[in-house]
Amino acid sequence: MKDTTIQIHHERLLKALIFIHNNIDEPLNLSKLANTSHYSLYHFHRLFAEMVGEPVKSYVQRLRLCKASVRLAYSKSSISTIAGKAGYTAVESFSRAFKALHNMSPRNYRKTYRKFNTLSDASGMMCCKDLNSIYIDATNYLANRLGLTDARDLMGKKVNDMDCGLSELEDVFTLRDRKVVAENKALVTIEILNYANETEPAITSISPIYDEVDNVCGVFTQTSSIQDINLLQIIKKLSEIDSQYYGFEDSISYSVDDGFFEFLNLTAEENECLFYLLRKKTSKKLAEVLNYSEKQLKQCIGNIAKIMHCGSEAELRSKAVSYGCMNIIPKQLINYNMLAALNV
Repeated sequence: MKDTTIQIHHERLLKALIFIHNNIDEPLNLSKLANTSHYSLYHFHRLFAEMVGEPVKSYVQRLRLCKASVRLAYSKSSISTIAGKAGYTAVESFSRAFKALHNMSPRNYRKTYRKFNTLSDASGMMCCKDLNSIYIDATNYLANRLGLTDARDLMGKKVNDMDCGLSELEDVFTLRDRKVVAENKALVTIEILNYANETEPAITSISPIYDEVDNVCGVFTQTSSIQDINLLQIIKKLSEIDSQYYGFEDSISYSVDDGFFEFLNLTAEENECLFYLLRKKTSKKLAEVLNYSEKQLKQCIGNIAKIMHCGSEAELRSKAVSYGCMNIIPKQLINYNMLAALNV
């Protein structure tokens, strides 16, 4: 299979992964998901398993059951309500699946872990943080990846309290946590993470958690490793460019969002232009990437500068960086042209 064909496959599947994480609480029609990725259901199942390392059905089920464990510990929602949000119409089926993953029934899990040491024995990289981005819960597995003995060593700390490659992302993690809390809406990121000098590409979902009266009291973060060379190439290329100009080092995280902040109200074309403009593209190269004439490019940059109240291109770049735009990838750009565009 040609490299370009493999790249197209993996970028399509990355879109499917982002869609799954963004809609994990909603009914997911696998046939529709396959069609969205432009595959038959058979090929979608096969390629997904190759990329992610497990079948799509078990992947979705595991994400939902892990999220259910947090709801059991942190909310007052009934078990039947939590089962429904996890995609189960029958509590009995939910209980069997939950017990198979967590080694205890939902009822016993709630009694045992009610707001205390909820995640420590769960599998995977998961944590809960309070409104100040301080760890209040985590899996032992995550703690081990960070070079710690167990989850207790994480409690009461922030990322920058630890001696690992993630500490340089403290500001980025705090901003995205605040965004999830403020908008009361889940966020998906793709990233390269350095866990005690072991680097890997990953996809992470950050969603709100609620207290007993349904107020947002923190965030639940769930990270899945992706052994995918093409995703790694895209993120590595981005981090290589961004490190050159902005000083990122071991780890880097990009939020996959509709665009650069709702309050900017940029069009899809303006979002794309700003994304590549921040990568220090010359006017000639930027016009080539966007397929714009010189006049169209000048007008597009002028519109963005006007929206952001900037008098020059240099001021526009500086202001966009200060807003945190460097760590956002507009959803529309996750396609087979992205790596090629970055290499122009």
